[in-house]
Amino acid sequence: LSAEELAKRREDQKYKLSKAFKGQRHTKSSFDPFQLIPCCSYTEEKPEPFKVSVAAEALLIMDLHAHVSMAEVIGLLGGRYSETDGIVKVCAAEPCNSLSTGLQCEMDPVSQTQASEILAARGYSII
Repeated sequence: LSAEELAKRREDQKYKLSKAFKGQRHTKSSFDPFQLIPCCSYTEEKPEPFKVSVAAEALLIMDLHAHVSMAEVIGLLGGRYSETDGIVKVCAAEPCNSLSTGLQCEMDPVSQTQASEILAARGYSII
């Protein structure tokens, strides 16, 4: 592809992305699990839907995993959501192995199952 074609393709994707997030829902056939979600700005008039609290233990595990891993950093977060308080509490992090195809990175299913079981045994939901 030429630089012009890549630029046009990128602009087309930006346009499609902006249209997709104006209230339209994805159909099952058009859903792309690797599509990035744009950040939203919140104000006093439009407050964030919930607050996030992260335990020091979870931060430490994530930081160590990011510095020690020679591959993609991937894993599961365990915690709880309090609907009455509007707070997502991240209480634990479980690193997982990744399967890389060179283009995208996926979580190893065996590693994911083990991490899910560990978090469930500790009484956490995957968040």
